[in-house]
Amino acid sequence: MEAVIIAAGMGSRLGSVALTTPKCLLEIDGKPLLFYHFEALREAGFRRITIVTGHLREVVYDYCHAMQDVRIVNNIHYKETGGAYSFLCGVEDIDDDILYLICDMLYQPDLVKRLCVSSNEITIGVQLRQTGPEDMKIIVQGKRVTGIGKDLPLDQVSGEFLGVAWIPSVRLAALKKSFSQTLSCFEKKKYHFGNAVNEMIAEGATICYTDLSKQFWCEIDT
Repeated sequence: MEAVIIAAGMGSRLGSVALTTPKCLLEIDGKPLLFYHFEALREAGFRRITIVTGHLREVVYDYCHAMQDVRIVNNIHYKETGGAYSFLCGVEDIDDDILYLICDMLYQPDLVKRLCVSSNEITIGVQLRQTGPEDMKIIVQGKRVTGIGKDLPLDQVSGEFLGVAWIPSVRLAALKKSFSQTLSCFEKKKYHFGNAVNEMIAEGATICYTDLSKQFWCEIDT
């Protein structure tokens, strides 16, 4: 199994601090966010970690290039595209089980372990709770996710998508195909991962979820 961390964005919500430091290298308690990602993923048994870069990619490369289990993939179109496109860049030559993560999250290692015991269906990590305007909201029915997006009707929202997902190898080809078709539309080039998964739901795909409400998690720029 492999992990793919999306770290291509410009961090505009962080203001001037992101002009010289990519989000994934901002320090928490004296250590960059990537340190905590690597610690949790290695503890969970991941044999390779892919980081998809764009903004300030040279800085990320300098931090990671000596790590044998880490590879860097560059999204050269990061200014015109979103997280879904970056994910496609990162998984182009992967056919293994994949854990998708956004770079700007801080979490307990148990969060990764809990999600990686998922079934053979695409499974997203969620917290079932009240949400805010910037949250990537979800709607669930039973064990399935029936909607993902920031603008879902608040009276139907079940919680928040945390920016972490398990994609088993048996579902990876279908996800790549769906994402490619979605992103071929110019108006959807900047889709987040969650938006592209929502398109899969509309096409009839089964998307499951794991409730990570008891695990610590936060996204640093919100």
